[in-house]
Amino acid sequence: MKVEYLAPRNTFSELAAQALMPEAETIPVPSIDIVTKDVAEGKAERGVIAYYNQLEGLVQEGLDLIYEHGLHITDAHREYISFTAGKNGEVHKVYSQPKALAQCSDFLTKYYPEATRVSVGSTADGVHIAEQEGGLALARHDAILSSTLCIVEEDVGNKRNGRRNYTDFYLVSATPGVYSHHNHTMIAVTPPYDVVGLLHRIMGRIREQEINNSKIHSRPAIDHVEMKGEPQMFYLEMECMPTDTPFLTCVGSLQQDFGSVDSVRVMGSYGLPR
Repeated sequence: MKVEYLAPRNTFSELAAQALMPEAETIPVPSIDIVTKDVAEGKAERGVIAYYNQLEGLVQEGLDLIYEHGLHITDAHREYISFTAGKNGEVHKVYSQPKALAQCSDFLTKYYPEATRVSVGSTADGVHIAEQEGGLALARHDAILSSTLCIVEEDVGNKRNGRRNYTDFYLVSATPGVYSHHNHTMIAVTPPYDVVGLLHRIMGRIREQEINNSKIHSRPAIDHVEMKGEPQMFYLEMECMPTDTPFLTCVGSLQQDFGSVDSVRVMGSYGLPR
């Protein structure tokens, strides 16, 4: 079985792919657009997509691509994130993936306030560029250790309320998964109209069934919706199984409210620490 993830190797995405599919052949590809397209077209059986970071929040393009390609979330993995800073020569530029730069902003502001922060495709790419052109890179400890960079400091990520930083990764497939240890279910709701208190009404249906909603992500609607203004959609993460009776009742109520079964899509389920 082949599982694709965002290239290159020696990234947190690779660790997540190995954790989710330890027996599979892990294949790095240039973008998550390609990951989702290849899975949808059957060129890869599974794909790994970053979903949510504890410090930076939703990785919005990931959920949108899963939705656009009609993929199913079949599992998830929480990878705890720790960045190591490594340098080559004087530090005039800092290279890393955009969210990594944001997650290490406290360290960079304190020690390298004058350095230009350069966004690159991945943390591993930042290591390669710093090796060739000089500067500082922020990446996994193993990636820095296996390079020619000199380790400056370990665990340089921002600290918020003493909690460890992490990124949740989705495992996606073209077909639905088998529910076993899953405790979260993601749905996408695309209302065909907009009224005052619309989100309150949606959340009321969830409350009626005594389901805990973990996260809400509001996004511009992907599906075509005829209405004045800009149509919106909502990704809702619920703490339940997709086969639970209260969940099925909730989804049915929302579909009835909006007059269409297409207004609510069950995107899949997965297991994560509560």
